[in-house]
Amino acid sequence: MAPRAAEAADAIQYLPGCETNVLEAGDDNASGTGGVNVYDPGAPPAVAQPIGFTLNFFGAGESQLYVNNNGNISFGSAQGAYTPDGLSSPGHPAIIAPFWADVDTRSQTLAATPSPTSTTPPPDENVTYGPTTFDGHLAYCVLWHNVGYFNQETDKLNDFQLLIVDRPDQGTSANGDDFDFFFNYNQVQWETGDYSGGTDGLGGSCAEIGYTNGSGDSGTWAQDPNPEACSVLLDSDPAGLTSTSLNTSILGSRLFQARSGTVVALPTL
Repeated sequence: MAPRAAEAADAIQYLPGCETNVLEAGDDNASGTGGVNVYDPGAPPAVAQPIGFTLNFFGAGESQLYVNNNGNISFGSAQGAYTPDGLSSPGHPAIIAPFWADVDTRSQTLAATPSPTSTTPPPDENVTYGPTTFDGHLAYCVLWHNVGYFNQETDKLNDFQLLIVDRPDQGTSANGDDFDFFFNYNQVQWETGDYSGGTDGLGGSCAEIGYTNGSGDSGTWAQDPNPEACSVLLDSDPAGLTSTSLNTSILGSRLFQARSGTVVALPTL
């Protein structure tokens, strides 16, 4: 992974279906909980979303996922954790995290209108999601569009996407299909919420990106930065997320390929 020529990142794919569902404005919430924290005793139960196909994620067949406000999706249960704790830990929830940090959309001024056909960005401070297609394949999309950080701060905004693409043409089994997943970034200005030790969105216990199946076994997780470090994911860093690419020529995009239940050519993120 190497820095590319300085230019604005334009990696996010605004595909029909990406805005079929809208996560309510909130903090530490997830699909189905309204704007309420996942761990609040009064929160409605989180609702798993059908992916539209079955993923072979390290030997587990996953056909549903939870969309979590804090920059990730999870399998098995919703997650409201706002401070990254390292993706290598045994017993960690199984997640795919394009930007795990304390996203807070409670300062939203306009909620997105659910639309299965929109191909333009939703209003700022919205998280939207739904099934789509990409390059002729079934896919699932989650957008975190110009989202701020805890506590209702909007002086810095992040714009990123998770795109999961079904690839049965590459392989399939009783545990599900091979698949690709993309982390796409147009803007990354903050890395930490106020309650994670950050000041003005910076420093403290900073954001992580990556994935894990929760076992902690070698080859089942990857994390950036590793070891944990601040500022390296930001637009201000020449090697930040919007200034680099991985396994693709598109600036701001990182492509991962899961084959036969394993992320192949496990990258050093």
